[in-house]
Amino acid sequence: MKNKKIIPPEKLTKYKWGGTTYEWMEETKEINSQIKNTQEKTKSKEKIEKEIYYGNRKQRWN
Repeated sequence: MKNKKIIPPEKLTKYKWGGTTYEWMEETKEINSQIKNTQEKTKSKEKIEKEIYYGNRKQRWN
């Protein structure tokens, strides 16, 4: 079972009440990028090397 790393709510950007849909979308993008950055920091070295190997491998499409 994997231990999930919990991001403290204090570190996340808070949604604001009011505003327009465009502003909400921008806030959502910012929060998603924060979450993605913290996930990338917690990746193991082995998993990163595996992704690099897969990306450098010659792909055959059709």
